[in-house]
Amino acid sequence: MTKLQNIKRIVNTFGSFTIADLEGDSSPLINSMGKDNVQLAERFYDKGVDAITYVHETEVSDDFIEYENWNYDIIRKRQEYLYEQAKELWK
Repeated sequence: MTKLQNIKRIVNTFGSFTIADLEGDSSPLINSMGKDNVQLAERFYDKGVDAITYVHETEVSDDFIEYENWNYDIIRKRQEYLYEQAKELWK
């Protein structure tokens, strides 16, 4: 099973969720575009995530990013984290 398939399996098993649902500390970083300019994954779905871009902690845009458009390192790091958090929450 690929990392991408693993993320989709988690969402298909537990439903869409946010990091807050998993009692996580912060939303996962998708992209850092300079000082105080970041894009975070806020809600996970079976096909992708709601990605919020923040500049100086102010929300400036909201996008939907399909998993296929993520780079491999992001997918690998996120699927491991999501799986562990989801297992703990929904025991």
